[in-house]
Amino acid sequence: MKENSRIHLEIFLISLLIFLPKWICSYYFFPNEELLIKTLLDIKDVHYFLNVISFSNFDLTPSFNEFIQPKKIITFPFFSIIIHSFFYKIIGYSSFIFLELLFIFFSILIFFKILQKLELNKTYSLFVVAIYFSLPFILNILNTFNLSQVSILQNLVSDFIGSRFPRPLVTNIFFLLGIYFLIKLQKELIEKRKPKSIIGISVIMALQINSFFYFFLIQGISTIILLIIYKKKSLFKYILNHNKLIIKSLLIGSIGLIIFLLQSFVGEGDYSNRMSVIFIDFTDKIFLIKYFFSNLLRTEIIIFIVISLLLFFYIKRTINKKNNQINIIIIFIISSFLSTIFFILLSSKIISLYQFANIFLFSFVLFIFISIILIINNLKFLRNLLTKYRFLIYIFIFFLGIIFNSSNLINKDQRHNYAKVNNIIKQLKFNNTDAYLFTNNLNVQVGWLFNGLNNIYLTNGFNNSLSDYQIEKALSKVLKSIFKKDSEFEEIIKYKNKKDNNRNSIISYFLNYKYQANSLHVFSDKNDFTLEEQKKIKDSSPLRSQTHILPNSEKKRILKMILQEEDNINIEKILIVIDKYNWPKTFSLKKSINKNFQIIIDNEYYFIAKTNYK
Repeated sequence: MKENSRIHLEIFLISLLIFLPKWICSYYFFPNEELLIKTLLDIKDVHYFLNVISFSNFDLTPSFNEFIQPKKIITFPFFSIIIHSFFYKIIGYSSFIFLELLFIFFSILIFFKILQKLELNKTYSLFVVAIYFSLPFILNILNTFNLSQVSILQNLVSDFIGSRFPRPLVTNIFFLLGIYFLIKLQKELIEKRKPKSIIGISVIMALQINSFFYFFLIQGISTIILLIIYKKKSLFKYILNHNKLIIKSLLIGSIGLIIFLLQSFVGEGDYSNRMSVIFIDFTDKIFLIKYFFSNLLRTEIIIFIVISLLLFFYIKRTINKKNNQINIIIIFIISSFLSTIFFILLSSKIISLYQFANIFLFSFVLFIFISIILIINNLKFLRNLLTKYRFLIYIFIFFLGIIFNSSNLINKDQRHNYAKVNNIIKQLKFNNTDAYLFTNNLNVQVGWLFNGLNNIYLTNGFNNSLSDYQIEKALSKVLKSIFKKDSEFEEIIKYKNKKDNNRNSIISYFLNYKYQANSLHVFSDKNDFTLEEQKKIKDSSPLRSQTHILPNSEKKRILKMILQEEDNINIEKILIVIDKYNWPKTFSLKKSINKNFQIIIDNEYYFIAKTNYK
């Protein structure tokens, strides 16, 4: 067998070692489940599955309800789901499992190529990629000691190494390709060759901006820093000498940028807000920049910096005197911090700034990991030993994966009860393809569509391009149509779910991040919140958008809207599936449901009812 074929075969084997444990555990513990249920319950994150379905139908204004028409397009970054949309159109929901393996394989292959650019031998590189992509498994075992530092590291690593869709499963490809092309560009600059890698970088940046735009900014700044370092005073002359290539690359990158900006300008502004986009003024900018600089003094960051500097100088002096590829990760670390500052200074809107912080921290993890494997590479006896017995290590990784996934699968009761919901949907679909669904559960709404039904009265706020008013109006109408007029609707509005960080899980389901609240941003004046809520807001990091608190004035406004709603939804066939884990116990579903509904299930997990149809 040719060497390249053998290497690709071993990379595929490593991909299977990472991919298979979850599915082996799923089929071992739940052998009788159908593939649809496993796809929904064992693939993360179903949050975005409806976006895949929308784009597979070339629908940029999704509502899934023919009675409610959106006015503007969705602003979801669709480059991260475009391949999944294509395959979903061809082979359906099973494509999610197939693509999970495919993307894991390509991520491992690209990281292997990066290691080759670091001048590691091929067999050692194969061992290294196996360790790198099994880090979530390894950290899971270490976390059995309940060390907070390990838990933080595990959460950080899972954001960049793993099978969660679309991030990091898809975005990790763009991240690693960005590193790969930066290393290639560095070599071209050192050897004074034509910078052909600029084209590759521009293509990756075009993909990055409409999938995970943080990488786009960091990639761009990293490229500029690289050019400045190696060309210094002759930079302008260098650009002139390669002007055609650079102009071509700028045009390619501009395609992604134009699509991104066009989506932002003509898209539904309320949708962007539901994704956590907020406007900031000059005072906010100063506050955020001070916050970022002050956080450089946090213990974990100081530890990362000290360890990285020690490793960097050790490698430069004793191992890698002539090889400068390791510099790329240092440049990436610097760029991840600078891009945060530039973004805050230049943009009037921000979104989920914690992502910048996570990239900054993970860049240190990546640098430390690569530094350690370079040091081991220099210790020939240890390197040869690890390489020789790598297949035994692969087996060990596989069993770590089994342990990791067996403890992370959704439990038997939840799966069993979801299967009941799915069976009800299957029974109804044959004679009622025009039926509608109303639910507060992501898996249920996706399963409805996977079963071949098309109509959802109101989806999760991430999955439609409706305005907030349209969502609130639709929610008011459906609640008044399902439940009796004297129902305790106030219980829905004042609901705080202890299992969901005390958020109102119902409002958050339909309006997502609209009511995010932290030390930087709140929806309304602080006097619109209780003293306890004010303290929680003050103590929340300005980078986090996961804290949601409904202001008192909004509670009153939405409740009034519900109570005054007199229009019916005018839908004869509708299935109601309420996830009780995300519904106030003080609101009695059984007592409140209208008489024209037939109750099918009322258990610990779900309340299911339908209008009187077959």
